[in-house]
Amino acid sequence: EILREGDTDHDGELNFEEFARYLQERERKLLLMFHSLDHNQDGQIDVSEIQQTFHSLGVYISLQQAEKILHSIDKDGTMTIDWHEWRDHFILNPLENMEEIVHYWKHST
Repeated sequence: EILREGDTDHDGELNFEEFARYLQERERKLLLMFHSLDHNQDGQIDVSEIQQTFHSLGVYISLQQAEKILHSIDKDGTMTIDWHEWRDHFILNPLENMEEIVHYWKHST
């Protein structure tokens, strides 16, 4: 997936410039997704925001399932996900939108 998206000259290889551009674009998309999850715009995603996102996409999850998702990304033990934790978790993951992330989370809990 990274090669397919990042190989802009279509030579079947990913050089440093292509990889750097891919990462910049990927980070931009991840930031947009992070902001869409951060409903109260406090710079952190909490359990209730994870539940709200699932519910807005028609998927019910319990508080325990939302906490499990949060724990899988929360590296500093704050019970929230900040931008850096979000980016580090998903930067090399090919998921492109919230529906794909919800699907990924749903099948990982």
